[in-house]
Amino acid sequence: IAKKLTDEKLMGFKTRVTRHYVFVYNTSEPFSVAAMRIMESMYPGVVKYAKQQRIKVHEPEVPLVVLMFRTEAEFQRYRRMPRGVVAYYNMLSNRVILYERSRRRRTLPQMAIRQKISTMAHEGAHQILHNIGVQQRLSQWPMWLSEGLAEFFAPTTFGKRLLWKGAGKVNDLRMFELDVYLKGRATQSNGDVIKQTVTAARLTSAGYASAWSLTH
Repeated sequence: IAKKLTDEKLMGFKTRVTRHYVFVYNTSEPFSVAAMRIMESMYPGVVKYAKQQRIKVHEPEVPLVVLMFRTEAEFQRYRRMPRGVVAYYNMLSNRVILYERSRRRRTLPQMAIRQKISTMAHEGAHQILHNIGVQQRLSQWPMWLSEGLAEFFAPTTFGKRLLWKGAGKVNDLRMFELDVYLKGRATQSNGDVIKQTVTAARLTSAGYASAWSLTH
């Protein structure tokens, strides 16, 4: 898989094969190491939690592929994505694609890094759930539940090291966002937030926070 990928559009990229993943990247080493650590720590944690809930799981049929680009420009050349997307999981190719450097990082470095690592874990959770049998790949799930599950399995923490916190732990970024959103509403008790979340075909950023809270 690694050879095929680097013979296509990614000539000159480094590859690393871990227990569950094939990483193809031209990012900095600290970023690639952090990404690999988070992804590999997530996998057994998600599997363990699913088993605790008596959900049948199985090993992925193929290694999980993660493509990591150094810059936003390279990321966009690989496949054009809407502005603001820093990572995504492609269900057709079964790959997570992300990038390291962006213009936002120059002005808000700490927040940009936190959001990027959180998004990386979110997309990684999608990939794991669709490859171990919790969600069947290409099946249709309600948006709030599919995205809420990814957020439920994706909380990260930031200290000396960027780490995955564990399945079901409080997602700090989403909790903060939900707190700000609810405090800004004139009314909070009429059920509109839940109704908007569970019926939405697409979720806003606040919708992701609400979906996480309902799943949690």
